[in-house]
Amino acid sequence: MKKLIALLVVLALLTICSASQGYILVYKMTSTVKCVYEDVNTVGNVKIKGVLAVDIDDSSQTAVDMQMVLYGKNVDANLIYYVEDFSGNADLAWVEEGAYLTLYLTNHREQFYYDVWLTGKIKQKNVGLGDDDLKNAPSSLKGSWASTSGLLLDDSQSMFGSGKVSLTFDKTRTINANTLSSEVAEVITAVVNELIDKQYEQSEIP
Repeated sequence: MKKLIALLVVLALLTICSASQGYILVYKMTSTVKCVYEDVNTVGNVKIKGVLAVDIDDSSQTAVDMQMVLYGKNVDANLIYYVEDFSGNADLAWVEEGAYLTLYLTNHREQFYYDVWLTGKIKQKNVGLGDDDLKNAPSSLKGSWASTSGLLLDDSQSMFGSGKVSLTFDKTRTINANTLSSEVAEVITAVVNELIDKQYEQSEIP
């Protein structure tokens, strides 16, 4: 009898764990931020690209884990990448309201301060779990980027500015992540390895 009860408890726990499992969504980011270079009092455009991976809880439709890699050129035109794990003063809010999704990315460190707001219309997509298990995933989100110090890729940058930003659904990476049951960190690590192969170096931002 005790063995039967123990078995039922294990099955119940497995059911709970299975019900709470989520899915990964991956988005490509592009942005051009028009900046004022404080040291020399000139204006220039900084192009930023990135990949955002988010683990969505299936029952609550909220983000439970996320990472983002940003990459581009620093002030010396070196190829730089930075991995944002949304710890400390960084945060990500994933909010579904009706037919729309609002995404808020923020990091409020003294030398690395930005706020990003994006909105997109929710679509039903195959994310690698089959046509019978479609998930909410906007095809694209558009919004604005504001930075007030340091910008993104190099702590030697002394600039502030704003610009447009967009996210585009990365179907290939999303399907691969869910098919392989990958973690968010594994998705971003794969992207980082691709960047390293292209001679990108990690930012020295602490």
